[in-house]
Amino acid sequence: MHWNYYPSSRTVDVAFQKENTTDSSWIAWAINPTSKGMVGSQAFVAVPTSYGTFKAYTSPITSYVTLLQHGNLSFPVHNVSAIYTDGHKIIFASFQLPSNVTLVNHVWQEGFAWDDGTLKAHFLSGPNLRSFGTLDFISGNVSETGVKVNSSNTTLKDVTS
Repeated sequence: MHWNYYPSSRTVDVAFQKENTTDSSWIAWAINPTSKGMVGSQAFVAVPTSYGTFKAYTSPITSYVTLLQHGNLSFPVHNVSAIYTDGHKIIFASFQLPSNVTLVNHVWQEGFAWDDGTLKAHFLSGPNLRSFGTLDFISGNVSETGVKVNSSNTTLKDVTS
């Protein structure tokens, strides 16, 4: 997880990376500005296409039975893109945080796509049920299911160079 936070505009540039992925897997990273967990999350999704490329889009999560449909998020989004190279999938996004919000709950997932391009649900066990935490864009503190995993943010240059 890498980001740049711009306090004057409340804008965040983020890069979320998932390693050891397969050609047919989708990934998602989301923030939930109002509560913990999946429901209410505002997701950035990256999926494989039938052309061998990788596309990214936004999807609000309104229930546990989501198909990750395209949709607008509850805050302004400026850019969303994704790349897949050497088993690494990376979602890039720029968005504006809601007023007075710099500490957010975040969730992430990986799943697989059917041959027709529809997305299968992620597994409902193991790491898939522990893929959430908090992220503070000002202090740089990131926690994963209550365990502190990083105490400083890094610039996007670390990801893209």
